[in-house]
Amino acid sequence: SNIGQNLKCFRKLRSMTQKEVAEAAHISLSFYKSIESTNDAAPSLETLMSICMALNIPLDFVVKDCGARLFSDYANSVLLTEIQKFNAQEDEAISKLIMTLYETINSQSNKNEKKPPQ
Repeated sequence: SNIGQNLKCFRKLRSMTQKEVAEAAHISLSFYKSIESTNDAAPSLETLMSICMALNIPLDFVVKDCGARLFSDYANSVLLTEIQKFNAQEDEAISKLIMTLYETINSQSNKNEKKPPQ
């Protein structure tokens, strides 16, 4: 289900196991697994709220068809939080890496634009 897929994505982003989420949400592991993997599970709103609290995400990230945008926004926010923890040397290394990636992507884009249509 979309809800199950969304929960699985956010659980993995949080580096949590299904067991950890189930325990934090006070539900059985088998029920949590069924929510993630099947369309048969029908969790109550209260259960979904407990799971979202365990994952530290808003309920609407799970119940709406949040798709890639919300997941991407959330992943970016987690990434930015982690980047802020870097020391100066790590920050400089990451900055260089990002610039190298940016330049590589731009050069590839420019090459593709210059190719004549076939």
